[in-house]
Amino acid sequence: MKNYFFTVALILLLISTPALAMKVGVYDNPPMVFVEDGEARGFFIDILEYIADKEGWKVEYVYDSFPNLLEKLERGELDLVVDVAHTEERAEKFSFNKEAVFMNWGVIVGKEEINSILDLDGLKVAGVKRDVYAEELKELVDKFGVNCQILEIEGDYKDVMEEIVAGRADAGVVSRIYAPLYAENYGLRESEVIFGPVELRFAGKDEAVLERIDKHLIALKSDPNSIYYQSLDRWLGHKVEVIPSWVYYTLAALFAVLMAALGLNAYLGRVVGKRTEEIKRNEEFLQGNLQCNTGRHKRS
Repeated sequence: MKNYFFTVALILLLISTPALAMKVGVYDNPPMVFVEDGEARGFFIDILEYIADKEGWKVEYVYDSFPNLLEKLERGELDLVVDVAHTEERAEKFSFNKEAVFMNWGVIVGKEEINSILDLDGLKVAGVKRDVYAEELKELVDKFGVNCQILEIEGDYKDVMEEIVAGRADAGVVSRIYAPLYAENYGLRESEVIFGPVELRFAGKDEAVLERIDKHLIALKSDPNSIYYQSLDRWLGHKVEVIPSWVYYTLAALFAVLMAALGLNAYLGRVVGKRTEEIKRNEEFLQGNLQCNTGRHKRS
């Protein structure tokens, strides 16, 4: 009898325990996340809804631009933001779950054909403010010595493409997921210029929540029939290639080597330039002395 009353009390306690309420930031970055008819949708949303249902979480979605969502998360106004590229700089401000949801990198799109980073010289390139790929592009053009203007857009990738269509920008930087799905709709070309490989994750402030997300993600990714792969096929299909993890890490390593090589090249360029200037000054000094001595010799 005592066990019976204990069990009933425990059940009542569990029933009366309020569900964890979370404010989750969403923005327009289809098919990863977007809002349609007032409802949050996309790959990240399918995964979060599944996990929230299993965990008994109550989710309230907050829609805004990506830069604004990061600011709200930083101020503690949000509990979670979906589809955030993990970087060391962001990891100093926010907590991230550890298991990557998807691999991504940046690409350049434009009306004209762009084959290399050097083709951006003299152009205006639009990018989302605080976007990881726009920030990476700033470093790239600086390392290559490319003179282009980066226009920071207060919006999302669709706004970047609209800037190009309107003629206010010559090119734009978006994600490799977004480009093949939407660039053609705007009459734009996806270039061969790719950079900044990153992992897309959940960013938040509660470590316990992020740990629960990781636990479910690991299980979902290990099951080929899970909601993870069903949603992946639903939203991305065959338009966007799913890159194996080993390819991503190889790409990241090669990118790091490239950046190191560019840094070394820039350093050597500065050294050579400095030595060239010194040699030039020495030559001018010697020529001046020679002319002076020649003049004296003639006068004597």
